[in-house]
Amino acid sequence: MEPGRLDELIDDLRSRGGRVTAARRLVLTELATDPGAHISAEDLADRLQGEHPELHLATVYRTLRTLGEVGLVQHVHLGHEPAVYHLAEHHHGHVQCSGCGRVFGVDQAVIDRLQDGMRQAMADKELRDKLEAQGVELAEMSVEQMERFGAAEIAKWGEAVKRSGAQVD
Repeated sequence: MEPGRLDELIDDLRSRGGRVTAARRLVLTELATDPGAHISAEDLADRLQGEHPELHLATVYRTLRTLGEVGLVQHVHLGHEPAVYHLAEHHHGHVQCSGCGRVFGVDQAVIDRLQDGMRQAMADKELRDKLEAQGVELAEMSVEQMERFGAAEIAKWGEAVKRSGAQVD
């Protein structure tokens, strides 16, 4: 971690009205150690519990939620994997390896080029017809619209699972 980086994050937390707690300091330290990493709450807790066994997973989740609420941490849901978290230092897109499930940050310019390429490809009527014949519903969305849609779907289906009484292992 860059010298003074943790102090900057702590100052930023205070300036946004957040309290500095031991858990918040630990989580920020770990996230700042590898600022490009995208890590699940479970993996973050595992890393921290090596030196701090008193730190419970629930505390890590609450800490990440609070740091997200003040804008220091961003969380990302992709596919069926657990959400991953990272410092919210610069806007970027995310991709997920279909082999290992790992999430990577991608410069927004790359995402923009991919979206432009997709728009051009989707302008081909033959391709659209083939996709629709396979049951693919086409909907053009921005990254932000897709993130909102995904979050709403997760909330909706999560509530349906709760009401059903189904147990997820």
